[in-house]
Amino acid sequence: MAPLAGVVGPSEAPPAPSPTGWRATFLYRLARQMIGYLGVAVVAALTEWTTFYVCDGVLGLNIYLATLAGFLLGTLTNFLLGRRSVFRRQAARGLGAVRNGIGVYITSAVGLGLNLLIMYILADRLGLVHLLAKVLATGLVFFWNFFSQKLLVYKT
Repeated sequence: MAPLAGVVGPSEAPPAPSPTGWRATFLYRLARQMIGYLGVAVVAALTEWTTFYVCDGVLGLNIYLATLAGFLLGTLTNFLLGRRSVFRRQAARGLGAVRNGIGVYITSAVGLGLNLLIMYILADRLGLVHLLAKVLATGLVFFWNFFSQKLLVYKT
């Protein structure tokens, strides 16, 4: 008796589902890249917050200098981890790496401005609790940072 076409036998596993079509493939790759960038963003944020705490709470520096130091080290962390893990294929070498670094600092400075603006709107104008406003602002600016780096800094 001939086997039925399309019937999977006991020793055969069905193929793993994979994205089909260019849209599905694009969205799948974009989602994977965003998840990787989320990990980079968490480490960079922890670096920024720790630097701020050490400069402000331990060393007694001015709050704005502590904020600047945290921003500079957090952005450096974002740049180094991002080019090694998330934007590995698009990362330039040599002088191009310097351009990538400058681009990350410029887009991150815009992100800092957006963060401050969102904080002002949510906390000062709408009266949200500062920590909740900070979490929401950070979440919104995450998308700016990811897409600005993907499309402007590491464009292919």
